[in-house]
Amino acid sequence: MFKPSKLSPLKKAIVLIVTILVLSAIIAPVTSFFNYQEGVARKAKGEPNAVASAPPDNFDGLLVYASLSALDTANYASKFRFRLQPSGSYGKELGLIPVAAKNFTIEFSDAKTVTFNTNQRLTVQDISLPWEDSDVNSYPFDQFINAVVIHAFEGPASAPRPVPVATYLDAAAQGYKADISVVDLDTGLVYYELNISRSATTKFFSIFVMTLLWLIGIAALAFTATFYFFGFTEAPVAALNATLLFAVPNVRNAQPGIPTIGCTADVASFFWVMGLLGINQVILLIMFFRNKYLKTKADLEKKTSEETMRLTVQ
Repeated sequence: MFKPSKLSPLKKAIVLIVTILVLSAIIAPVTSFFNYQEGVARKAKGEPNAVASAPPDNFDGLLVYASLSALDTANYASKFRFRLQPSGSYGKELGLIPVAAKNFTIEFSDAKTVTFNTNQRLTVQDISLPWEDSDVNSYPFDQFINAVVIHAFEGPASAPRPVPVATYLDAAAQGYKADISVVDLDTGLVYYELNISRSATTKFFSIFVMTLLWLIGIAALAFTATFYFFGFTEAPVAALNATLLFAVPNVRNAQPGIPTIGCTADVASFFWVMGLLGINQVILLIMFFRNKYLKTKADLEKKTSEETMRLTVQ
């Protein structure tokens, strides 16, 4: 037969706090380790990095080092950084600064065209490339397809002469995984296709936060039900629920890389929890004012009764 615990409330609180701390001490390092291992595993498999064309000895052309720096879900684009290094007859170095030795032009996926003149410094290019296909509303299970086309040529656009290009693409962005495929390779042209999705740890923490939101909403509703059955509601109780209404959007925004409000994660948790808390707040206010009214009415009746008795005695 079950026997009630003989622990005092203080000891129960200490046991609960210690249990939470132990679980946190286990979960936090494990998730951090898996997040680190994701990057290591992808690098070992070559998933986030791809070399389109390894430059031969005495390479005469343009080396392009490209890296995916961030994803802009609001503008449906990926931000890339391109570092250019001319080689052979196409460039020289002025100290550590690469300088063009010929006039040539580089096109980046129709997003930007840059022409470098002789003796001009080759600056780093930060470019946003729009997604070919995306489904941001499916967060955290959304996927994006990015095309990265690098085309280099010299001479007039009407009669261009291709400039040999060797590229290296690093697509290991924080919170994402990218599968890279080479669509086309030619002299002066490199065409990559990136299939980008959220990393496993991003999905885990997003689902964790969605679950936490539901627990907050259900706990608030149970809290209100308790006061309803006991017929007791004071102002601090309603204020606590109102505080949750303002706190929940910040909890929602804690999901890593979550897009603007309206995605699948919001429909699955945030909107419903906000609705629960809103209804909860209305119920609490009705209970509060009802109890105030009944208390005032009871006090008035008592005062009237006492006044009547005093007059009767006189």
